Amino acid sequence: MSSKRSTRGSFLDYQRPTVNERLAQWFDAGSAKEALLGGEPFIIPEATHRDRHDRLLVVDQLLLWAAARGRLQDAAAAFLAALDTAIADLDLWAAYDLVWSYLVARRDHESDLPVSKTEILHVLDEIDGWSGETPDGIVELRTRVRDELAATP
Repeated sequence: MSSKRSTRGSFLDYQRPTVNERLAQWFDAGSAKEALLGGEPFIIPEATHRDRHDRLLVVDQLLLWAAARGRLQDAAAAFLAALDTAIADLDLWAAYDLVWSYLVARRDHESDLPVSKTEILHVLDEIDGWSGETPDGIVELRTRVRDELAATP
């Protein structure tokens, strides 16, 4: 009996990630901003919190799609447009969740969106300057986002 383990058909086989066909259709149709925001019919329920949109999945798929098609600039424009829309709608959760999802997803990709840290910070500084009560959950998310951005060159 051989001491070598076969990796054929095992979890050790690496398969290149592919873009979900439905999301690719949305992105190809110019609906990346809507998919990032998660309004109907573009909502994808998060696996753990079914009432929340799975932005992390959408951002990850957008990065795959953009890199495969050479459309990083289009993806960046959609990301910034979604961020602007979340702010215009006074949806702090969506704004911070979108940035957090991007910061997490980009770790697994060779290609990054041509969006500067300064652009993101400018937008976040703007919403942090609003007066009023901060909704539940935003403080922790804001701290995670700010810490991650501070650690980003």
